[in-house]
Amino acid sequence: MRALRGLLAETGSVTAELALALPTVSLLIAITLSSFGLQLERLKLVDLAASVSRAVARGEPLSQSQSFIDQWYPGVTLKISATADLLCATASVNAKVLGLSGFELRLAERQCARKQGL
Repeated sequence: MRALRGLLAETGSVTAELALALPTVSLLIAITLSSFGLQLERLKLVDLAASVSRAVARGEPLSQSQSFIDQWYPGVTLKISATADLLCATASVNAKVLGLSGFELRLAERQCARKQGL
């Protein structure tokens, strides 16, 4: 009979522990999934910067690349820089992290292409 009273005294303790731990676990899952999303966003920026640098190095007008970016990648800013034989494009965007309200990361990727005719 004492063993039965001991079991009944702890009824609900697992539920209480789960209720305390569940928000923390949910937040960690949201941040983890958001970090995967940030990596995908970085891959998009790498592709975009590489495409723009190649296009401008071939002699295509920068305005054409900028209109493409404005149409398909809103919020992305583009910066072009040149060296003696390379033309580089830097694409950047502010990305939000799920689970951390008001927290933004600035993602930026730089890709270079050789100028045409060299």
